[in-house]
Amino acid sequence: MTSEMTTASQFSPPPPRDLPQPTAEQLARRQARRRFNRLYVSLPLGLVVLLWIGLIVAMLWLSVVGSWFAIDTRQAYYRSLLSGVADAFTIIMLMPLLLLCALPSAGAVGLYFYNRQRKKEKGPQDESLPILWRVENAISSVRGTTDRLTPKMARPVISAHATVAFARTFLKRLKEIITQEINRYVNNR
Repeated sequence: MTSEMTTASQFSPPPPRDLPQPTAEQLARRQARRRFNRLYVSLPLGLVVLLWIGLIVAMLWLSVVGSWFAIDTRQAYYRSLLSGVADAFTIIMLMPLLLLCALPSAGAVGLYFYNRQRKKEKGPQDESLPILWRVENAISSVRGTTDRLTPKMARPVISAHATVAFARTFLKRLKEIITQEINRYVNNR
């Protein structure tokens, strides 16, 4: 058994396959996509992250380190400034969550308009039945097929059972008759 098992050192990887090489057009599209993502996705996200970090640093500086630089954070001006920065930070932090919570509602509205447009394109002649009506139609067609085919399938089965029952009864009765005759012959002797 152990001689048949292979170890990691005996295992050889499959030969490398020749992977298709991208064309010049595909390489140019990939480069354009990367440039677009850097300019319109990564840069704005980086700026938002830097803004958040700047707000956090400003709040920490004013609340903790501000007293070292003779900034009295107990003054009304700094309290309102800290409160404003905290509010702005909270709003900025909750924006993605607000967008995330709005997605299902926006999706439902989009689905409604999509279905409405699709119904307009199909026209009234292609109006499909509701799902339960289609299920009911399928069930009644199956029921009709069953009602039509069941007698055709049952007739040979019933005939076979009747033939077997007749043969069984015939053989049983024949056995009784033969046993009776044998007993009468033995008793009369």
